[in-house]
Amino acid sequence: PPALKPSVAQESVELYRPDMEALRTKDMSFTEVLENRRSLRGRGATPLTVRQLGEMLYRAARVRDVRSTLDGDITDRPYPSAGAAYALELYPLVGECQGLPPGVYHYDPLGHRLEKLSGPTQEFQALLDEARSPVEPFDRPEVLMVVAARVPRLAWKYETLAYSLVLQDTGALVQTLYLVSTALGLRPYALGRSDPDLFQRVAGVDGFAEASVGAFAVSGGSTPAP
Repeated sequence: PPALKPSVAQESVELYRPDMEALRTKDMSFTEVLENRRSLRGRGATPLTVRQLGEMLYRAARVRDVRSTLDGDITDRPYPSAGAAYALELYPLVGECQGLPPGVYHYDPLGHRLEKLSGPTQEFQALLDEARSPVEPFDRPEVLMVVAARVPRLAWKYETLAYSLVLQDTGALVQTLYLVSTALGLRPYALGRSDPDLFQRVAGVDGFAEASVGAFAVSGGSTPAP
């Protein structure tokens, strides 16, 4: 399977690219980010913006480089991956985000853009509803990012180790999303569940070729609204 998933969307949204050199001198320290990291449910004082979403994806998941090897092309990204295969895909389900219409998107990590797959269908709403707490009546997240794995991308090389490696890669990606969200002052939390059948129908993917393996929710504003 190719290093990058081929695009199938007809509509795309270019995302904000932060100045990484400026961030090296002005960003929150690593120790402060690590110590401040929390799972924060509920809405913040200000809604998430498309600029913040773009910066988060750029800093956590973009393709920094593409290289050719004897096994084919591999990529370099901010989080680690087994064999640099990078079999994970991010699907932001946008419920509310200033500057971005609601709907289902796929993140293109090379072009740093969102490819729109569909609008807010009934199944899309069901996935966002599932991201609520089962115990406390928290609001739905403004954006729910489903992490999907192109398992064959790893299985051709690692065979029976592929699933274990997918889960390790997912943990690395989720932690990176947590740290970047914290640095941006957002409200992130990882989910322990996400309906794989609903995701397949929402994203229009074949579950054997690309299965959901995690979910990460984010809303704007680090301070809860009164």
